[in-house]
Amino acid sequence: MACAFKQGQSLEEADPIVSLRRGQISMTRLRVFQLISSGGFYGAENMAIQLSLVLKNLNHELTIGIFRNAHRPNLELAQVARRSGLQVEMIECRGRVDFGTVASIRNRILHRGIDIVHSHGYKANIYGYLAARGTNVRLVATCHNWAGKTLTMRIYAALDRVFLRGFPAIAAVSNAVQECLVQSGVPRHRTRVVKNGIDTELFSG
Repeated sequence: MACAFKQGQSLEEADPIVSLRRGQISMTRLRVFQLISSGGFYGAENMAIQLSLVLKNLNHELTIGIFRNAHRPNLELAQVARRSGLQVEMIECRGRVDFGTVASIRNRILHRGIDIVHSHGYKANIYGYLAARGTNVRLVATCHNWAGKTLTMRIYAALDRVFLRGFPAIAAVSNAVQECLVQSGVPRHRTRVVKNGIDTELFSG
């Protein structure tokens, strides 16, 4: 398993990115790979952009990896990220289960010396976990909720929560999401509630 959570180690020690989301600053320069599968530009995508900009301003090396899903390609997030001055890498994915995609993410982790993979959403969580197995990269996920109402989406959500049991650090955007994780078998001490923030600079005159 990637990045075993050591007994007695705090969540912030296990994954500095959680400290950054909570307003604490890491002085160590990190190579961070944000991983997300996007069907448009919504709340999770906006949060990933804002967090990436904060990390970049703190002199961390930041890349956003976005799945290019063959069945439903969407480039909106990539366009916004590039306009914001962020480095973007498109990750080809030919289907719901594509082990070539796992290998592609793993190669990026190893060849670029990635320190942290921060995944957003069930697909990124599962592919990120599989790609990081056996490496020294640290895994952290932000859980934005599981909004799917169809049977297929409920199955994906349940599978996601199974994989999240192997993550050493998880940021939940609400208390309800945290409780759902705990009820699904994720140890509470590996979770923190970190509510989405607002960039007040956008409203400054």
